Amino acid sequence: MSKKTYIPTDANYFRYEGRILYRDGAAYLGHTNSSVSVRTDAGTVTFYIFTGDNEPVNDPSLRIYINGCYLGDHILSGPGYATYHYEHRTGGEESISHIRSQVILTDKWSDAEDGFFRGIADGSRPYELIIDGFDAGKIYDVKILKHTEAAMSHIGVAGVKTDGGELMTLAGGGRDREEDACRTKVEFIGDSITCGYGIHSPLSEDNYTLWDEDGEDNYAAIIAKKMNWDARWISASGYGMYMNYEGVREENVPKLYPCVNWFVDPQIRIDPGEFEPEFIFINLGTNDSNHIAEGDNVSRFKESYTDFLELLKKYHPKAKIICMIGTVCDNMYPYIKEAADKVTAKGYKDIYTFELTFFTPQSDGVADGHPTLTTHRKDAESVLRFMRESGLIG
Repeated sequence: MSKKTYIPTDANYFRYEGRILYRDGAAYLGHTNSSVSVRTDAGTVTFYIFTGDNEPVNDPSLRIYINGCYLGDHILSGPGYATYHYEHRTGGEESISHIRSQVILTDKWSDAEDGFFRGIADGSRPYELIIDGFDAGKIYDVKILKHTEAAMSHIGVAGVKTDGGELMTLAGGGRDREEDACRTKVEFIGDSITCGYGIHSPLSEDNYTLWDEDGEDNYAAIIAKKMNWDARWISASGYGMYMNYEGVREENVPKLYPCVNWFVDPQIRIDPGEFEPEFIFINLGTNDSNHIAEGDNVSRFKESYTDFLELLKKYHPKAKIICMIGTVCDNMYPYIKEAADKVTAKGYKDIYTFELTFFTPQSDGVADGHPTLTTHRKDAESVLRFMRESGLIG
């Protein structure tokens, strides 16, 4: 069978999850747990992908699922570094054990249509993600997920080529779109904790690498999976509600929220009606706490929080907003509650506050100064318990 090529903006063949930025014919996977899925009967599927000229510690990692089963992870490393496959979770099912994947850093996409390369920014690094070994005559769902955050790097999808078959239309294929429409939509807004920073770091060691970050293992992902929610992440390590962990006021999450992906193109704004969340979770204030006692930062923080809540209610009037804090920060909850009460007093409804239990590193460990998987699991259960007690879920 002949080779076929597909452009990633064709909704007949590509299904995306998360906030996806489309620019110059490419689709950018930026935010935590954003993904692209296709359905195919081909023997080999090649994704033409790219990332920016990142620092080596910030190179993004992608995760591959075949028919819902984990195949493996790949780091998109630059010249002079091994672009390699590794595993952060237990291996896949026996039914896909014969399927292989590899990532190749190239200086050009010689086998792709010229149009795939159009619009790719100068300095970007192109790759071929090749997945092969599919059984002839069988149909497979292939999902590529970026489990690292937008602040550090992106993965652009420029095109797909099939060999020995084709992509199948997703009208009822892949994961059924009518089923998707019925799932509860939620947003998780936060900092490094919501990104899953450090979850796979050596315990008690201060050794940063983005590869140890895993958005699929954080408290938000645990909640979303348990509840079968359609979730999106807007989170950035180091950022705060008013200022970052070093006191820099320009690095705040409310600035990021109106943009599809501020780190790629701050001029492209979201369409609030495209994704209407029933629940919005805000977990911000931990980074602000480092400098909260200085000058007028307390009043500025509360003002930023109230302004952000009003912005969210303007975008999503029916959303129920849960404001939480506490995992590694024990001095910010009163300010958050005061901000939420102020907005409620203005007539806005369905705004809740919740203080998480401060973590216990002695028993649960600490990963590069951040909560471990054990703590994330406890936080997930705490959030769901609060929601049940508040009558938000059954």
